Amino acid sequence: MVTGALVEQIILSSGSLNLSPPQAEQRGLALVKSLQEYIKTTTRQSLRSASVESLLTGLRELNINTMWLQTEPGLKDWRTRTGCVKRLVVGDVEYESVIWANGIRSMTGEEVVQAFNNIGGTAQDLKDLYGIMPDRPAACHIGALDFLNDVLFALPVEKIHHDWQKTEQPVFRYLLDQPNPWQTSHRAHHAIDLLFLFGSNDMSFDRAADRVGHELRARWIAFINGDDPWSTAKTFAFGPVGECRELDDSEIASRRRKRHIDFLRTCDPDSVSLVVKSLATGRISLLN
Repeated sequence: MVTGALVEQIILSSGSLNLSPPQAEQRGLALVKSLQEYIKTTTRQSLRSASVESLLTGLRELNINTMWLQTEPGLKDWRTRTGCVKRLVVGDVEYESVIWANGIRSMTGEEVVQAFNNIGGTAQDLKDLYGIMPDRPAACHIGALDFLNDVLFALPVEKIHHDWQKTEQPVFRYLLDQPNPWQTSHRAHHAIDLLFLFGSNDMSFDRAADRVGHELRARWIAFINGDDPWSTAKTFAFGPVGECRELDDSEIASRRRKRHIDFLRTCDPDSVSLVVKSLATGRISLLN
């Protein structure tokens, strides 16, 4: 959407540029400089002449495990541009932040508290809201993951949905809350929607999950063919317990942390970003 690609319909599932916003050139230069200094110190070589093994070792030792888009003219106003897109489906799953679970659990309660203190004057209110207490590390871990989920996924989905409604172009919001059928204690985690969507794994052992998969595919096909997958005035739920239907506002509030999200709207975005950076940087992993 942002780059003006000649696409009229988009399905935006479990993520947007809000998850990894374009960063200033200075940040990239700082990363290159730190890696350059490491390589020079350990191998007496330059980045150009260093071996792949040395570079990978440097990335690991410096805990550089994420990359990002760099700010450039083509990404200007990325938060509001819609490009050529005329119809949009946007949504999230219930537990997107699982990709930081192992990393967050490696933090002490005090480290989590300190990360939240970066927000400044509203820190205590935010900590109270998310249950962040230095002597309760388990609660801190849960609260930190909830915070990342809300800031990077749930709030952006709400905002994108709301902004698109103002353009009067068709936008269809969904929530996918059907848990992983192979291990339901993992909840409806990041990327589980892909298994429901493509249907390449047999889910017949779990009727509820199988029902969600069939319904999701049918709704996506309808959208791709130019039909409305559900009413633009409603949000559609896929799960839990195999339930697939439109929701009213009170039902949406019971499935997402509306009170928390409303509070985050009032916070300074730059301060919120500092908390996100303190919690998330270097802690993402697909091995969760």
